Amino acid sequence: MGRFRKHAKPEDPKVQARRLVSKKLALGMARHTNKDKNLIHSVRTAGAYRETLERTARWMQARGHVDGCRNMSAEDAEAYLTERAASVTQKTLNQERQALQKCLPQFDGVQLPRRKATKPPTPLATDSRAYTREQIERIGIRQRADNAFSTHLVASTGMRGIELYTIRRLNEQRSSSHRQWSPERFAGREGWAPYSVIGKGGLVREIRLPPEMARELEARRRETPRTVIEREVRYEQHYDIAGGKSWATSFSEASRRELDWTTGGHGPRHTYAQERFDYHQGRGLDYEEARELVSQEMGHFRGSITEVYLR
Repeated sequence: MGRFRKHAKPEDPKVQARRLVSKKLALGMARHTNKDKNLIHSVRTAGAYRETLERTARWMQARGHVDGCRNMSAEDAEAYLTERAASVTQKTLNQERQALQKCLPQFDGVQLPRRKATKPPTPLATDSRAYTREQIERIGIRQRADNAFSTHLVASTGMRGIELYTIRRLNEQRSSSHRQWSPERFAGREGWAPYSVIGKGGLVREIRLPPEMARELEARRRETPRTVIEREVRYEQHYDIAGGKSWATSFSEASRRELDWTTGGHGPRHTYAQERFDYHQGRGLDYEEARELVSQEMGHFRGSITEVYLR
């Protein structure tokens, strides 16, 4: 069982948390190739784990343990989680337990006891985040040309904003072979141009672009790929298009100027999901079949997640 090396001077909780999480980071690596290595593949998860470990270190220090998490015992961890169970939801409590198990070497191979949270879960939003096509056109007019093009790319393909950095020709970046892809997922778009993007967990999935959009994309192709680093992840960008946080900020600001409201850069992705779901149902598929195809097209393979986009 691993232990921390001794330090004469206690670390700042924030520094300690960042160091612990950094040892487990595997951002940009395919999750399915590292299932048994207990690594962190998501930027959002890494951030949540850092917050948990910093909070835990401060909790330990407040109880006289100047080394923070370094020598936290299983009993300490149980006491911490029991206290947290009264103030956080079950989802948060489970994530904090996982952070301790995954990032503290003394808990390597140890399963900390589950605790039941007493705080009720946060109600799910019921309002739709989707934009109409007319609204997306109006927003695009308010954006700089490169941001506007990316807005239309997201609405037409269902990409996440961060995935704009990863778009490649399909023959250069094939879809992940460990997934079973339905041949019906791009029904109605047989004449559209095939590309691919890299999504969560390193999953590579195919997307389809309208021919005129593919022509504009190719006109923006870089002779030499550009390296982009966002939220600690390195991307090799092959096209001169906007993406990530800068694009999402542009979209939200333009939406507020034009419509006086915004649902964020994920909004056009909701538009795509609802349009494709309606199309698949319109050609005779039942609810579950249509939802499954939309799930594959969007790259999450989980019907429960698709439900969020169909509100």
